Amino acid sequence: TDVPEMKDLETPLEVSIWSWNWMEPPLGLASFVLLCMQYVRGQMLNLGMKPYTGWIKAYRGQKLANAFSQYDEKILIAYSETANFM
Repeated sequence: TDVPEMKDLETPLEVSIWSWNWMEPPLGLASFVLLCMQYVRGQMLNLGMKPYTGWIKAYRGQKLANAFSQYDEKILIAYSETANFM
């Protein structure tokens, strides 16, 4: 947006009003996107689906079980889902 003339920016209140009007659209959009993502995650949990973190842990467990096939698959998957590798 265009910066208003100096006569319109004489007080801190006028500057803050202009800066709020300048930043509100991107902040509102970012907040709405985060809200939608939280809603989708909540609905995934309601449906019994695994959100991204659960999917990554399951993938990591399956990869570990494939790498060490001589051990029990269920124990390896359970270990990888509870162990913190980061």
